[in-house]
Amino acid sequence: MWYFTWILGVLLACAFGIINVLWLEAQEGLDQKSITLDPLTKLPTRVEFLSVLEERIEHYKNEASPFILMLISLDAHKSLVESTGNEDVEQMVIKVADIIKHETNSTDDSIARYDAATFAVILGYSTIDAAETTAQHICENVLNQKIISNNESIISIGLAEYPTQLTCGDDENCQEQIKSILQSTDNAVKQAQKHEKNGFYCDQAIVPS
Repeated sequence: MWYFTWILGVLLACAFGIINVLWLEAQEGLDQKSITLDPLTKLPTRVEFLSVLEERIEHYKNEASPFILMLISLDAHKSLVESTGNEDVEQMVIKVADIIKHETNSTDDSIARYDAATFAVILGYSTIDAAETTAQHICENVLNQKIISNNESIISIGLAEYPTQLTCGDDENCQEQIKSILQSTDNAVKQAQKHEKNGFYCDQAIVPS
């Protein structure tokens, strides 16, 4: 009897692992261009965010209005999927999303779930100092709410400023600027992950003119 119980336990464990992998793959499907609204957080997804980012760059050409790009990495996403399951991951995503919404409530700000483990925020008409304060508040609130029980980093935040002295030319050049500021912000996230748990890092975006 114990032998059949052991086999059943192994089969259930395998099934649970497969379900988690399939769920993670489904979450990564947020990158697909056909999905414009994240069903979990009700935030726009990458395709909508990139459209807004392009509009902000085009708007800068006429209004000379700088903005800050913020990427928020859910550092604990992968390990939580593998160790505890979907419900805990979903709760973490929802709670972090709520904190971001609370700290970026300006009508000039745009928030999106960029992919399964990343949020993206455009802080309109903001300075890098103000953006640092916002990032600090997000980190503090994530820590204070004790979203997960273990001691690993939950989020890392990267910031980059769209420079005021540059403008957007033709469509191809605008796309290059989008790639550049996204890369700069992603690099800042990586630097934040190196510095400390639940921290942020600022980078000056190198945007081609």
